[in-house]
Amino acid sequence: MSKKPAFLKMIPNILTGMNLCCGVVAVILAFEGFYHIAAWLIIAAAVFDFLDGFAARAFKAISAFGKQFDSLSDLISFGMAPAIILYGILKGALIIDELKPEETEIITLLILFLPVLIVLSSAIRLGIFNTAENQTKEFRGIPTPANALFIASLPLILAYQPTLTAMFLIINVKTIVAVIILQSILMILPFRVLSFKFSNFNFKENIFRYILIVFVLIAIPYKGFVAIPAVYLLYVLLSVIYGLTHKMKEKA
Repeated sequence: MSKKPAFLKMIPNILTGMNLCCGVVAVILAFEGFYHIAAWLIIAAAVFDFLDGFAARAFKAISAFGKQFDSLSDLISFGMAPAIILYGILKGALIIDELKPEETEIITLLILFLPVLIVLSSAIRLGIFNTAENQTKEFRGIPTPANALFIASLPLILAYQPTLTAMFLIINVKTIVAVIILQSILMILPFRVLSFKFSNFNFKENIFRYILIVFVLIAIPYKGFVAIPAVYLLYVLLSVIYGLTHKMKEKA
C-alpha cells in the first residue's frame, strides 16, 4: 500500500517532464522551419503544464523541486520555443521587405535579436512567480503559457486558415516587433491577472472567468485558430477590469 502514494507523487514531475520534452522538440522543429508543428507542441506543453499543477494539488505532491522543475520547463516551452517561432516569422518578413537577414546592417540584426526579449521576460516572470507569495489565486503579469499560446496561434493561422489579410498582418515586421515588445512588457508588468484556480464556483466572484470560458467555447469552434488572438485580448482586458474592481473594493 505504501508504494502507490509514492508513485502518485511522481506523476506531477512526470507530466512536467513531458512539458519539457514538448518544449525541446518544439525548439528543434522551429529552428528547422516547422513552425506550425512547433506550435502544436507548445499547446501540448501547455496541457501538460496544466495537468502537472492539477496532479500536484490532487495528490498533495507539491514540492520545492517540482516548483523549480516546472519553471525551468516552462522557460523552454513557453519562452524559448515561442521566441524562435517569432524569429522565423521575422526572418521571413525581412526577406519579403527585401531586407536580407544575412546582411550585417545593425537595424536588421537588432530586429532579428528582438525575440530574445521574450525569453528574458519569461525568465523574469517565472522568477517573480517562484518567489512571490501573492500568486496563489491570481497572477501578477501575463503568465508565460498564455503568452506562448498567443504566439503559437500565429503559425497555426498561417498553416490552416491562411488569408491575404492574415498573411499581411502576421508576416509583417512591424506587427511582430509590436507583439514582442508588448508581450514582454505584459509578462513583467505587475498588474492583477485572472487565474483559473477556482476556490469556489460562485457566479459573482468568478464572473470574469465565466465570461472568458463562454467566449472560448463559442469562438474557438466557430472561428478556429483565428479566435485565439481575440481570446487572448479578451483575457488581458478582463484582467485589467478585474484588477481595477479589486483595487476599488480595497479602497472602499
